[in-house]
Amino acid sequence: MTPPILDADAVELANAYGPYTHGTWAGHQATIGNEEALAGRGAFMASLIRQAILERFTPEQLRTMTLVDVGCYDGWLICQLADLPFARLIGVEPRQKNLDKGRMIRQLLGIETRCEFRQGSIETLAETLADVKADVVTCTGLFHHLASVADGVARLHAICGQFLFLETLCMPDSIEDDRLREALELKDLPYFFGSERFGVTGHKLETGYSDGSATQMS
Repeated sequence: MTPPILDADAVELANAYGPYTHGTWAGHQATIGNEEALAGRGAFMASLIRQAILERFTPEQLRTMTLVDVGCYDGWLICQLADLPFARLIGVEPRQKNLDKGRMIRQLLGIETRCEFRQGSIETLAETLADVKADVVTCTGLFHHLASVADGVARLHAICGQFLFLETLCMPDSIEDDRLREALELKDLPYFFGSERFGVTGHKLETGYSDGSATQMS
C-alpha cells in the first residue's frame, strides 16, 4: 500500500491555515489550493507579469534590481517570479496571518524561496520599505479593497523606481455615459485643450472578515 503524500496531521494543519485562494502551492508530490471557480487565475497573472518584465528589462538589468509585491497575501505570486534574476524580491502584506499561512505551507511542502516578506500596508509603504529601492512594483487584487484608489496609486508611484504592474477590477465602459459626463461638470482648464476624459471608481462596504479583504471596516 502506497503511503499518503501528506499524513492526516499535515492535511489538518493545511486546512487550519487555509484557504489558499490566490494560487496553488505544489511540493512533495502534493498540491494545495482553493481557487475553485477562479482556477488558473494566479498562474495567468504570473505569466502576464513575467512577460511584461522581460519585455522591458534584460537579465543583466534585473540582476541589479529589486521587485516589491504590494499586498502579497501568502506570497504565492512573488514566489512564482523568484526564478527571474532580481537581486531582491520582497513581499509586503498587512495581515501577519497571511504571511504565516505562506510560511507554513512552504515548510509543509518543502518549498524553499529566496523571497523576503514584511508586514505592512499600502498606507505605510514608505516606512516599511525605508531601506529599499523598489525598481519594479507589482500590485494585484488590492485596489478594489481600498477606501481611496487615488491615494493608493500615489503611494505606489512614490516608491516605484521604473515599472509598476497594477491589476484590479475595472468598471465597464457602458456606465460612463453622457449623464455622468454632464453631472461631473468637466469644465476645468485641461478640458479646454484635451478630450473629455474622466474616471469612475466604485466603493462597497467591507469588513476584515476574509483573509483577502480589507484589513478593517471600510
